[in-house]
Parts: sequence; structure tokens; C-alpha cells
Amino acid sequence: MSLKTLIFSRTAKGRLSAAGGHPPSRPEPAAPRNRAAISNFPKTAKIAKFRWFSKIFGHSDPSFLFPVSFATLVIPVLFSLAFLFFPGSPLPASLKPTSLSGDRQHIVYFEGTASELEIYKIFGRETGPTVMILGGIQGDEPGGFMSADLYVDLALKKGNLIVVPRANFKSIISFARGVDGDMNRKFEAVKTSDPDRERVEIIKNLMAESDLFLNLHDGSGFFRNSWESDMANPNRYGQCIIADAEVYEHEGSGKVLHLGRDARRVVEDVNKEIREENYKFRFANHDTGSATSRHKEQRKSATYYALTRLGIPAFAIETSKDLPSLEMKILQHNLAINAFLNLYGVEIEHPRIHTEPPSLRFMVITVNGGAPLAAAEGETLFVARGDVVEVSYVGANYERGLSVDFQNLGSLNDLRTPLKIDSPTTIVARKDNQNIGSVKVALLKEGSGSIPRLERAGGGFLAG
Repeated sequence: MSLKTLIFSRTAKGRLSAAGGHPPSRPEPAAPRNRAAISNFPKTAKIAKFRWFSKIFGHSDPSFLFPVSFATLVIPVLFSLAFLFFPGSPLPASLKPTSLSGDRQHIVYFEGTASELEIYKIFGRETGPTVMILGGIQGDEPGGFMSADLYVDLALKKGNLIVVPRANFKSIISFARGVDGDMNRKFEAVKTSDPDRERVEIIKNLMAESDLFLNLHDGSGFFRNSWESDMANPNRYGQCIIADAEVYEHEGSGKVLHLGRDARRVVEDVNKEIREENYKFRFANHDTGSATSRHKEQRKSATYYALTRLGIPAFAIETSKDLPSLEMKILQHNLAINAFLNLYGVEIEHPRIHTEPPSLRFMVITVNGGAPLAAAEGETLFVARGDVVEVSYVGANYERGLSVDFQNLGSLNDLRTPLKIDSPTTIVARKDNQNIGSVKVALLKEGSGSIPRLERAGGGFLAG
């Protein structure tokens, strides 16, 4: 299904069927997506190029140390104002985000707030369907959001992923189903004043870029088609794959989706990996659109919206809150997600191939054990003769294989090694055997004080 078909079918009605006709042998393949087709995003998003910075300095952007252009300050403000007055309008193509490493994007909304929403888009080397994985829409279900988090770092051979690990971060922090009400009951309609409104609309837009939607949950007890006990019966949700119909025919696209068939195939694959009989998965057809459905409230849910408005297959994956460990919940979510990816033709690459040229972002340097300084490529650190300098961290676009070398001092790798400075030197950062940047170390002139400071490559002091 093309992106145009998805967008124009959002308001079309569909037909639900409790039982379908003769199904094809596998899901009808979706039209391949490319990077441009899944790169739209609303105005308040920020690509998190400097998320690593906040982990060390408690600040989300190193611009407080480096020059900030007028455009950098003004453009986000203009877009934020545009979002307030024109919600839902797409950005011009020229202003779409750029992939950080050629195969992925990391977009952050409402950064640094309790409503922070992180989105990861991962592109395969070959075109294929786009699968959206949503975790944490209800904040007291850690198996779901911790499983989704693991898919952020995948590399794909074929197809694309949109991963939203923590849809409702405020409720996750509070470990509550929904601090501002159940977010998973706001997809049919949401009030303008609702604190969840913007995030719900963002999630809807992401669904419109997808060919399959998976909503991860932890449910109570163990679902059974008939009554076995208080913890195992049709009113429980744990250990099942839920769909809103057996078969769904979408009037906007004419597409027939065999949800029950696909869910049973996933259940069969997952159960091969689960030894404990009580923990095996079942398929639960909530028959949500039927007049006799016991689950009419789920007509307001994310899966029902994706299915009936967008015409894409949508499933809830429910592990049980009563499984003996969080690790088991996460593992069984993973099994179900992997089975869906395999069924719909998204291929994971093992291991991820990453050949982006290495580059230095900054070094964290301390002088005489004092406050850390962030030194960028080409800057100069001025110290007094006899000061002890240590590089404690190298920020680069790689995490492993990093070293630093104080020229004519120390050893081949001087990372996290305090060294006494008696003459000017250069600290060279390396990734494996490649030089990726450097910071000069110069001596303060006599009588100019003894407080270490950084100087930009073009002049001007940064810290003292």
C-alpha cells in the first residue's frame, strides 16, 4: 500500500468479519517504502545529535560551549509556533531530518520534559515494508517498553522500522497506567486540552507511514478461550496476540487483511520457543467492531485506529504481568516481534555494518582533578607548567576502539591517564588506527594566572 493510499484512507470506514474466506498463503506484501516516505515529522521534533552530551554534562546540547548561529536559534522557535497554530501540517521536503548515520534517524519531541517522546527510524539496505513498534503507551507495563527499547539499535537488511519505545513517558516515570487517563483510549477522539493530545497525533502520523503496527503490552493473568480459573479465562489478557477482527476489509483501499491467520502463525512460531505450557501464547479476536463485542471500549485504541482508519494490519502483543520475571516478559515480546518481522518480510542484519567515517565530537578533560572541560576539535587548552591533565572520555560517532595520545608523553594510549605537562603538546584522538581529531595543549604565560582555560580555534576563550 502506498503512502498516498494510507493517508487518503485514514477517514474511510471498513468492514469487520468474524471469519474470513480462503486466505492467501502469506500476508499481501506492502509496497516497499524508501527513506523519503517515512521521514515526515511535525514541528516540535528535534533530531538528537547530542544525546550523548547530556549523559556527561547534564545538558542536552553542547551549543552552550560552541557558537550558535541565528538560524539555529530562530528556526526551531518558528516551527514550534507553527505547530501550535497549524498542528498536523507536514514540513517542507527541504526541512526533513537528515539520517545521522545513513541508516537511521533519532527524533525527540518535548525534550527534557515528562512528556518526552523519542522516535527511532531505522532503514534497511533493501526496500521493504515498514513496521511500527510502540511500547509504553501504558506506563505500568515494562515488558513492552523495555522490549521496544532493544529494537532501537538494530540494523536491517530489508525493510524499515519505526520504534517508539516510551509512548507515555510521564506515566512510565510514575509507573501508572495513565497519569492523564488511558492514552490507549484516545485514538478515536482526543480533546484539545488533553495533555496527551500532541503525542497521540504524532503517533497517528507515524502509523500513517507504516505497513504493520505492533502495540506492546503486559496484561493481567493468562488469556484462555474458555474458563479455566480466575487467572486463566477469556477476561484475561496475558500471553496472547490480540486483533480487532478475524478478517478485515478496508473500504478505502479494498484490501483484505487476514489478521487471525497471521496472528496464529506468529503464535505457532513463538510457542516453539516456550517450554512451559501455561505460558504459551493464544490468539484473541476481540471482534471490536461487532455489535456483540465485549470489547467496545477498544474502538478508541491505537490498534483499532490503525486498522480501520489507515487500513494496515495491527496487533497488540500481550505478555502476562504474572510471568515470574521481567526478563521473561521482555524475551517473549521479542519472540513475538521477531515472528511478525519475519512474517511480513523485514530482515534483520547480524551484526550491524557501520562504516561511517569516524569523527571527534569532543574530549572531556580535567586539569589537576578539577571540573571537567569539553574540548572540541581544533581548540587549545591553556594550562600552567606542571599541571596534571587527564582525558577521561572521548565523544565520537563510535563507542569502541577509541584512544588518545599525548604527543611525546605517556604511552600509545593515554586515555584516563593523568600526565604532567611541562611543555606544549597535542592530544590526538584515534579510532583504531585513524586519527579523528586533536586538541592542542599550550602553557599559560607567566603572570597570566594559573586557571586552565580553553580557546576556540578562531580565538575567544570558552572556559576559565
